[in-house]
Amino acid sequence: MIKVERFSNLYSAEVLQISLPPDQLRYVCTPKSFMADHCETTHLYLIKSEGVVIGYFKADLAYFKSYSFCPEDGLGMRAFAIDKSCQGRGLGVLSVQSIVEYLTQEYRYHSSVYLTVNCNNLKAIRCYKKCGFLDTGDLYFGGAAGPQHVMRISLQ
Repeated sequence: MIKVERFSNLYSAEVLQISLPPDQLRYVCTPKSFMADHCETTHLYLIKSEGVVIGYFKADLAYFKSYSFCPEDGLGMRAFAIDKSCQGRGLGVLSVQSIVEYLTQEYRYHSSVYLTVNCNNLKAIRCYKKCGFLDTGDLYFGGAAGPQHVMRISLQ
């Protein structure tokens, strides 16, 4: 069972134990930089499987201010990461499904979730599509690792 919950410093040691494959580090932030993001418009979340922290992500309430493709009532999803020991077992898809369910309940005043995913990150693109995210057809060119697909899912 996958559970999404707000990050608390009580879980700092567990988050720091999350390990990412080297080829994914160019797409997501490290556990340390994830926890360092202290901003009132960025909410940090943990992903747990059977009570164990296996990943994290950020919900960005001010995403529209940085990304013109996101409407004002859109929510941004950033920094989604799953520990490498949990990859390849379907937990990424289950996690994204749980995230969307959670965000639908917690952010009722937002119409949809937007994210960008590197064009070369085929596993992530497949994962998001399996969970109902749609490729908007737009590309975002501001990322350090190259062009990114803009994807969205409705929260209605």
